[in-house]
Amino acid sequence: MVQLNGTYEFVSQDNYLEYVKSLGLPDDKAQKVAGSTGPLVIALTGNNLTVTTAGNAMELTLNQECDHTLPTGHQVKTTTTVNGNTITFKSNMGPVTEDRVFEVTDSGLTSMMTNSNGVKAVRKYKRV
Repeated sequence: MVQLNGTYEFVSQDNYLEYVKSLGLPDDKAQKVAGSTGPLVIALTGNNLTVTTAGNAMELTLNQECDHTLPTGHQVKTTTTVNGNTITFKSNMGPVTEDRVFEVTDSGLTSMMTNSNGVKAVRKYKRV
């Protein structure tokens, strides 16, 4: 089984600026979020998952709805599940819902996002 825990360095993104804008962010904030290329860190211990990006730690409990705030300022309710090398996040941001899937391999992580506005994006990371 692939090790989920680790630090992942940003490599590339596809349609992420448009995706962030579709969440309702003004252009200046959307540019800042889409321009974030810092590392992504995953720490899974038992049923507790912490995902850290841009210095913002999102602490979640698997299979339970959890409240948290995104770096964008959105208040979110997220239910997270793990199945093998896949972490799935189902989030409700009020008027917009999001499905985000992290597929983890020995060499990296691919984050695939789809929201209820029909916009999709992909971000890729390599394991460091």
